[in-house]
Amino acid sequence: MIAGASGSGKSTSIRTLDPKTTFIINCGKKDLSFPKSRTNYKICNKENPNGNLVNENEFVKVLTWVNAISEKRPEIKTLIIDDQIN
Repeated sequence: MIAGASGSGKSTSIRTLDPKTTFIINCGKKDLSFPKSRTNYKICNKENPNGNLVNENEFVKVLTWVNAISEKRPEIKTLIIDDQIN
């Protein structure tokens, strides 16, 4: 877990992770704030089941994503839940 004040670089530090083995649940539904974020992190949905990013902030849905990633995405080694959950 990483905690810190707003603007201290928590989300920006994601850029150092390998996007092939990282999945981001973006609870703040804000744009990722580091270079190449749009290139390296693609929305995961029915059309792109191998994506590595979802925008979701409802607790039950976040938990569903966590379970699905754990069960169906063995290549994912790092799971980021970024920002607050409602």
